[in-house]
Amino acid sequence: MSLLYKIPGLNELVESKWFWPALQGIAAAIVLGLGYFGYTAYQRSVQEKAHHSLVDALTYFDATVSDEPDEDAEMTFATEQEKWQKVAGVFKDGYARNSSAGIAPLFSAYEAQAHINLGDKVTAEKLLSESVPHIPNDALRSYFQVKLALLRLDSKSPALQTQGEQLLQEVANAEALAAHPMALYELGQWYFIKNDFVQAKNYLEQLDLKYGKSTEQPSEWADKGKKLLKLISV
Repeated sequence: MSLLYKIPGLNELVESKWFWPALQGIAAAIVLGLGYFGYTAYQRSVQEKAHHSLVDALTYFDATVSDEPDEDAEMTFATEQEKWQKVAGVFKDGYARNSSAGIAPLFSAYEAQAHINLGDKVTAEKLLSESVPHIPNDALRSYFQVKLALLRLDSKSPALQTQGEQLLQEVANAEALAAHPMALYELGQWYFIKNDFVQAKNYLEQLDLKYGKSTEQPSEWADKGKKLLKLISV
């Protein structure tokens, strides 16, 4: 430090009442900067690990089912039951290992689909109820919202059915969502099943007007809705 005092003007600066607080502030800023860099690097590592884990898990989700091995398939299961039991376990484990990642809710959402295919809709509804609100991607979240709504509509609980109907209407009222045409169709079909043909026609006509073949955004859901519309005479 004695050498530093030989620098012109430094002696007065060091003896200033602001010198040490300023130096401590600079040191604190450096420590915070290094901490932030370390944290962001860690978070990036967590997210990358989760993405790799999700891609690996989807290999099981997309696996084929066949009595004989398929040379063109990455993975083959002998039965549907075997496949979906494995898928449920893989995604459950994936969530446990990546629960702090932003895409963690997707593991639970895909696990829910496995339980749907296994016939366990109660577990699937619980998983989707907990995970859907936290899915970071708007498009994926809207599709899983519709899936959750359909599970609730399919239940025997009037309260759950009401929740499912309300959730479908939320998606149907938001044109920017990717699952918007799907929600319109499912609402039309739901009211058709309930024999409320006025409401069914209302949603199916909205679907055709927005996503019919002659529109800028044609959708397969509009094609399905058109067929259902032909059965409505009101």
